[in-house]
Amino acid sequence: NVYIQGKTMMEDTAYNATYDHQVIQFDSSSNFLRYISMDEATVMDVMDYDIYLAHRATIQKYDTSFHVKWSLTGSSNRMTFSNYGPQGSNGSIMVGNNGHLVASGFENNAGGKVTFGTVKINFSSAASSDELFVMEMDTSGTTLWAHTLDSASTVQELYPHVAVDDSGNV
Repeated sequence: NVYIQGKTMMEDTAYNATYDHQVIQFDSSSNFLRYISMDEATVMDVMDYDIYLAHRATIQKYDTSFHVKWSLTGSSNRMTFSNYGPQGSNGSIMVGNNGHLVASGFENNAGGKVTFGTVKINFSSAASSDELFVMEMDTSGTTLWAHTLDSASTVQELYPHVAVDDSGNV
């Protein structure tokens, strides 16, 4: 995820990035292939021939040519995977050996319910309390479960990371 915008020159390749965050793809000989331009920072992971990107309240699965296989967005911008607050922190995603995607992110202290696929994520309505969340999706983009973790909004909590073992445990 590279922060660039406008006309960009990469050695002998020029392209015009619409937004200021890029996911750039190179081949195994380091030749520039293609890019995706995003309006916010993006967290990503790769498994086999699939690329998973999370930004704002959206998770997307792409093939290696950057064609969208599926895209899922939360019902509200209360939840986000990237660019949270003045610290500019990001969530985290990881794809397990079973192909399931696990993602973490933030709720921006508004409370309420957010639907992500068929799962409702319930956030606390407590004032000045941001919440972290973690969720799992299967290979087709179906949300399997989600949990929230109410916090006291410390800066250290703004960088949640997820890990998945070989058995699929989060």
